Amino acid sequence: MTLLARWIAGVIERQMSVQMLTKLVKQTPGMLYQYRLWPDGSSAIPFASPGIRDIFGVSSEDVAEDATPCFGQVHPEDFPSVRDSITNSARNLEVWHQQYRVRNGDHWRWIEGRATPENLADNSTMWHGYITDIDEKKKIQLALQESEDQLRRLFELSPIGIALNDYHSTAFLDVNQALLTPTGYKREDLMALNLSDLVAGGIEMVRDRAMIELENTGRFGPFEQEIVRRNGSVYPAVIQGMRITNASGRALVWSLIEDISERKKVERMKNEFISTVSHELRTPLTSIAGSLGLVAGGALGQLPEKAERMVSIAARNSDQLKRLIDDLLDMEKLISGRMSIRMQSETVSPVIKDCIERLHTYAVDRGVSIRFRDHHPQQRILVDRNRLDQALANLLSNAIKFSPEHSEVVVETLFDGQNFRIQVSDNGPGIPANFRSRIFQKFAQADSSDTRGRGGTGLGLAITREIMTQMGGSVGFESIEGDGATFWLQASASDTRSDANYEGD
Repeated sequence: MTLLARWIAGVIERQMSVQMLTKLVKQTPGMLYQYRLWPDGSSAIPFASPGIRDIFGVSSEDVAEDATPCFGQVHPEDFPSVRDSITNSARNLEVWHQQYRVRNGDHWRWIEGRATPENLADNSTMWHGYITDIDEKKKIQLALQESEDQLRRLFELSPIGIALNDYHSTAFLDVNQALLTPTGYKREDLMALNLSDLVAGGIEMVRDRAMIELENTGRFGPFEQEIVRRNGSVYPAVIQGMRITNASGRALVWSLIEDISERKKVERMKNEFISTVSHELRTPLTSIAGSLGLVAGGALGQLPEKAERMVSIAARNSDQLKRLIDDLLDMEKLISGRMSIRMQSETVSPVIKDCIERLHTYAVDRGVSIRFRDHHPQQRILVDRNRLDQALANLLSNAIKFSPEHSEVVVETLFDGQNFRIQVSDNGPGIPANFRSRIFQKFAQADSSDTRGRGGTGLGLAITREIMTQMGGSVGFESIEGDGATFWLQASASDTRSDANYEGD
């Protein structure tokens, strides 16, 4: 009776285990299965969980003696790889693992299978494993792969050099062909270097400049920098980039390194051409302007009214052309470094007052008054007096030119204890938003009939910026379109003993 009781308890326990296993199998995503392959090539699926219907659209009974219905659902393009992978798994008794598509109504869905093989006594092979639906995950993976492939093609086809570097070590992680070509390196040689090996003068200067921008905005540049070729020569480039953090938390920097050798060559040819033409025009134009001035002034006697009007127009136009040539020559000298800059400590207020006095007549003719708010009359700065006067005159004449009649132009000095600033404010039309990025470019003028009708060469602000740059200073502006503009010149003070905290009127 005791043995009988134990046997009955064992049967009940096994039945409960089978029931529990059956419930677990039914709840398992996809399908659990056994697949058997005989030496003659016939195959069957002796066991399959109910999920086989969701995967292949057949029941376990349909494939218990012949697995052909399942293979009939495999995508024709994937069938050869599925067949070959099963053959290799049987031959080497290696785990079978495959992703492929099967029919699902009018569509194809991606599935993934994994099974472990074993040899049976009759030389057949039995696999024990699972198959699950991975359609959504696979489609996302394929979409990402396609996106990466497209980005890779753009990366390689880009005419601008691109590099991916480690943020801390500056080691190269990836480069494109447009960077390899001008540097003369092979890919494997360049990948063994870091960014400091390419930057003329070392990475410290570039890094110090870029770090502040990266920390504040996540980007740096653009700025010009010489790049060292493999043979030791250098070429000019514009560098800009951005910092990113990859999925593992590693800080990286994408950089665009654009070779501007051809651009510099064209600019040099253009500047040489302008310089040559300007020099050739200056002498005859000076003679023409002088002769017209004499005639307009009555040196040849009183002219008829119409002739006098025409001579006056010609004299004004020749003066305008003479100013253009003078500006062109100034710009050419500044760019080529042939304009002498004599830096010395100067008290700023007398320079400003002289400039205002010189432009007083022009302001009166335009119906504009000038007010000077001299907050720091004793402050000295390190500048070239004549060049500062030239830069300020450009700003002041522009302010007068664009100010409405009976308005006021304000010149003001500001000092923060280190940098001295001269501001020129007007009540004119302001700077159009679409023109601000080009305002300091050569020959730049806003697209306005009112603006162009006021005259000017379009070189004044470009010359001003070049002058301030060569003196170690800067120029900038603030403006609200339709509500005036404030332009400023900034330079380092040479004597910080002045009234830095003085508040003007």
